[in-house]
Amino acid sequence: MARYPGANTTVSGPWQKTGYGPTLQVNEAHGIVLHDAVGSLGGAFGELRNLNRRASWYATIDLDGKVYEHYASEKITWHCGSLFWNCRLIGIEHVSAYVNGHPSTIPVRGAQLESSTKVVEFLQREHGFPLIRPVTAKEHTEISQTSCPNGRIPWPAYEHEPEDEMGAIEELKKALLIIDAAQAGQIKLLEETQQFLGEIDALLSVGKDVEAEARLRYVYQIAGQPWPA
Repeated sequence: MARYPGANTTVSGPWQKTGYGPTLQVNEAHGIVLHDAVGSLGGAFGELRNLNRRASWYATIDLDGKVYEHYASEKITWHCGSLFWNCRLIGIEHVSAYVNGHPSTIPVRGAQLESSTKVVEFLQREHGFPLIRPVTAKEHTEISQTSCPNGRIPWPAYEHEPEDEMGAIEELKKALLIIDAAQAGQIKLLEETQQFLGEIDALLSVGKDVEAEARLRYVYQIAGQPWPA
């Protein structure tokens, strides 16, 4: 089970708040969802421990940068209001800064941001997914009817895309967006996906950048397509 080595402490979440029955317990871990706790560290822990509250998540990051890991990253938790995405994405909560006694929408920054980016990088390495907005890197509001994370996530701080892949990244994003929409039940994986996979084949025939190829293999993997010989 994957545990973040930089975690300050493990605050275990209730085992009752993971998975969906005996057959759905392991997260496919295709990416992350970032959340705003809209409250204090103590408040977040209270929500986590409350067995009457259907909410759980992988880890909480405090304002001072301390990382509290609640479950192994492979565990399915209930963090985004969608069984489909709970089974495929890992949820991370961020404690809120307070202004005049109320949780604010001040962006994640300083030690909290530094820890958050390190946790995300760890999860990428551990589970082998690229960080692509808004496909493998989502906000809660992009999945459910909520304001979370309230504009607090400075995504450019998380993104490290190479700039010399001959357009492969843009093609990858298009292909993943189509797969993403199909998996969410909005469209079917038919001609659209095949078209973009064909475009990727063309890109690969031009030049095989090692990192570009690794990313493109990921597209084929989650699309259920064999890698072209």
